[in-house]
Amino acid sequence: MLIKPSSFLLALATLCALSAQAVTVTTAYVQKGATEIRGQMGNYARPTVYVNQYACGERQLRAMACGPNTISVGTAFLQQQEGYGDYVTKFVLAHEWGHTIQYTRGINKRPPMQELQADCTAGTFAKYAETKLKYRPFIEGAVLSARNAADNSTPPENPMIRARRPRNPIANNPPNSFDKNVIPVSTMASTESSFLRDDHYT
Repeated sequence: MLIKPSSFLLALATLCALSAQAVTVTTAYVQKGATEIRGQMGNYARPTVYVNQYACGERQLRAMACGPNTISVGTAFLQQQEGYGDYVTKFVLAHEWGHTIQYTRGINKRPPMQELQADCTAGTFAKYAETKLKYRPFIEGAVLSARNAADNSTPPENPMIRARRPRNPIANNPPNSFDKNVIPVSTMASTESSFLRDDHYT
């Protein structure tokens, strides 16, 4: 049987569109993610995950850990994060779980180390989800979500456009005054500050 190229391309485009649709984030979906994370990290911290309840007294529902026993998330915010790829909600939740582990263990690092450690926790969950729970890889979408949250950019952005755009212009350096591939050490902190804020998702 010979398939017309146009029919094949239409079927392929339909399949891609269906697979690119984000999951609908519900309380049940968030709680399932919490159960999966607890399966891996429950020996380190066992917080309660509150959905759409302002459990941390926050003004806006996003994602936040506010102690060793509490994570507060909003489904609208998590739904937005799913725009970066399937299962990004679980990465965000694992990141906040990392903060509850820090609270439980009395870990209080200086920025950006606190956030990077929580990202590391989320990354270990992403690998666990991929290898043990058989999820498709989702770390790339999760990293894009974290970067955009740190930059306070809300809509998902094409990574190729982002790669071409400079992160922060370096002041007092006229064009061509330094190698474009090398950032002077004295300016690294200001250049990276938008990515390495105190908290990605709050």
